[in-house]
Amino acid sequence: MVIKIMELIGSSTKSWPVAVEEAVSKAGQSIRNINEAEIVSLRAKIEKGKITEYLASIKLSFSVE
Repeated sequence: MVIKIMELIGSSTKSWPVAVEEAVSKAGQSIRNINEAEIVSLRAKIEKGKITEYLASIKLSFSVE
């Protein structure tokens, strides 16, 4: 078995968990056999003292057929 790792950044205006879900969901549209996600970092864009966007850097692993 061979496992490949891909790094992605998901974004959301709601929360970090939603940003992670967005990245996994979008990747799942074109990648099969995703079996693990590692959260590498969490960031936020801030405007006028308020969070406007949540960003989650993740590593996805999936088996290669």
